[in-house]
Amino acid sequence: MKVYAPVWFHVKTASSCTEGPRHLHRMIVFSRYLSKDMRAIVDPVIQRNAFFGHSENILVAMLTNERRHIRELASRRIMVARQYATSSKVRQFRVPVLNFAATDYTELISWQDTVRAEPPLTKFLTDEKLQELAKNKTATENIVEFPKFPCHTQATDRDLLLKRQHLCSLKISATALYVPELNLGT
Repeated sequence: MKVYAPVWFHVKTASSCTEGPRHLHRMIVFSRYLSKDMRAIVDPVIQRNAFFGHSENILVAMLTNERRHIRELASRRIMVARQYATSSKVRQFRVPVLNFAATDYTELISWQDTVRAEPPLTKFLTDEKLQELAKNKTATENIVEFPKFPCHTQATDRDLLLKRQHLCSLKISATALYVPELNLGT
C-alpha cells in the first residue's frame, strides 16, 4: 500500500490523460522501495499495464510539462514524427519496454528504439502552433487545451474498493492501510 495508495491519490488529484506518464513513473519510483522479492512480482505487472509509457502518451505529457526545454523537445519529436508519417493505415498499439531505472518520465522508454508516430491529440496543431506551444514561458500559458480524458476509470475505483474490503476482512490494521472512503454511486 506504500505504492498503490499514494499513486492513487495523485491520479485522483490530477486525472487528465496528460498526466498518465507521470503517474506511471511515480508508480515505478515508489515501487523501487519494495523488497527485491516484491519487485519481482510488481515489475512485470507494471510492465504489462504500461499503456501510458507509449511514446505518443509521453509526448503529450511532455507538451504540458512545466520545464520549457522538455516542451521544446516534445515539439521537435512530434515534427520529426510528422515527417515519418507515410501511411494512413491504423498502427497496432504495443506496450513499450519500460526503463525501470528512469529518473524522469521522459526517460521511461528508449527513444532510439521507438517507432516515430505523432500523438492523435496533436494532429490538429500546425507546426507553428506546436512551436509556439513549446516556447511559452510556462505550461500554464499554453495556447492549446487538450481534452480532459481521464487516465483512470470507475473500474479502477471499484477494484480499489474490493481490495480494501478484502484487506479489512483479513483484519489488517487500519493504520497499515490508508484509503479514503469511496462513493461509487452504485
